[in-house]
Amino acid sequence: MYRFIIVTFVASVAGQLQLEGACDFNSTDSVNNLNATQLQGEWHILRRLASENETGQCAFSTISGVTINNGVFSSAQFEIRQVVNKKIVSRKAAVTAGSGNQLVFKFSDETFTGLVLATDHIGYVLLYGCNNLQNDTRRNVRAWQFSRSDQYTTAQSEAVNAAVYANVDLRNAAWETLGFNKTDCDTSSAVTITTPVILTLVLYNILAKLI
Repeated sequence: MYRFIIVTFVASVAGQLQLEGACDFNSTDSVNNLNATQLQGEWHILRRLASENETGQCAFSTISGVTINNGVFSSAQFEIRQVVNKKIVSRKAAVTAGSGNQLVFKFSDETFTGLVLATDHIGYVLLYGCNNLQNDTRRNVRAWQFSRSDQYTTAQSEAVNAAVYANVDLRNAAWETLGFNKTDCDTSSAVTITTPVILTLVLYNILAKLI
């Protein structure tokens, strides 16, 4: 009981899910024969695990530049874009092939190993990420639910939920659901001066108060 309370507290403070023990990719079910070429293009991020690096709404990811060597995935470029305080914030990573089905994501501020837990290659993707902490005594868990549209079909939702439940790290995790409405995706400035006429009026009012 006390161990659970401590883990929950640390995860909340760090802004992401941290669990006891090292990452165990060998015991994690993932997609075999992943067709990375089909995954290229833009995806909506419908849900994600909390992360201090991703706090915005209206989030999209793009997979590009996939290279295949001898029929096997070699590398790709991965980008996440989100709206934070009405500004577009972008994070980019180089993705390379790891051991087995593993994918290594290298961002400027973090590196983690990922596995695709579920996908139909055309409509949905469930991506799981993990990296070890504190001499492999703890692990930091990441996850995203991607869709080509702003919502899943019933069949897609059922497939993703089944894969989430099958993963011991994700089945009881607290997911964030992202919005894509006009407010969520608004990138306009709170105060915008658009013409010299308006600027002149603003300066006139300021000077009038000082005189």
